[in-house]
Amino acid sequence: AAGSPLAVGTQPIAVAINSQGTTAYVSNVAGGTPTVVEVGGMRTLTVLRAGSGIGSVKSNPAGIDCGTQCQARFPAIPAVTLSAVPGPNSTFIGWTGTGCGSNVTLNVNRTCTATFTSTAPPPSTTPPPWCTAPATTGCCFIATAAYGSAMDEDVALLRRFRDDTLNASALGRGFVRLYYRYSPPLADYIRGRDGVRATVRAALKPLVLAIRHPQGAAGLTLALLLAVLGWRRIRRRRAATQS
Repeated sequence: AAGSPLAVGTQPIAVAINSQGTTAYVSNVAGGTPTVVEVGGMRTLTVLRAGSGIGSVKSNPAGIDCGTQCQARFPAIPAVTLSAVPGPNSTFIGWTGTGCGSNVTLNVNRTCTATFTSTAPPPSTTPPPWCTAPATTGCCFIATAAYGSAMDEDVALLRRFRDDTLNASALGRGFVRLYYRYSPPLADYIRGRDGVRATVRAALKPLVLAIRHPQGAAGLTLALLLAVLGWRRIRRRRAATQS
């Protein structure tokens, strides 16, 4: 804090500050042995999520948005405020980790875990009969890996679309069988990479919106089709005029 004394030793002789203004280095000759003391600096805060429920965590100042960004660096000493928000059918239970809570003092690097508990029955994990993944890995879902939980609303929507729509036709069932055959390694790759998870969620969003709002999706598809047909007609007229 402003005006607070800094621990620089008993015989400081010089001070240097890094270009970001976050760290000072004080040289000291106390006891006849030259030393350098770091004052301030940056510390790493890592947020993990655990439990049977889902939720997100954000920090103030900004840096943590977990979800997608679960690790950030902040200036040492000042407290970082963490806000845990439970997702649908979930409750935030509390924090675990040394020095962790809603306010975290970053005098050292810290890892804090937010625990969320489900308030609803978990979805069935029984694989469909066409799942051919090894028993040791099970049938992984790319959407589940991307969203972080099989209980997420969008994942549940995609699961219903699979069961109610894709499985209603031979073509859809064929697609699902291929999906189950090739998705486990992709899901494993996605699960541990926050940036990839965010990209996959963004790629799935149009599909989720189309399933959730089918009339709007049909209208948009028709509008795009008409636009393409109109553009092709204009090109034909131009070609006829130039010939």
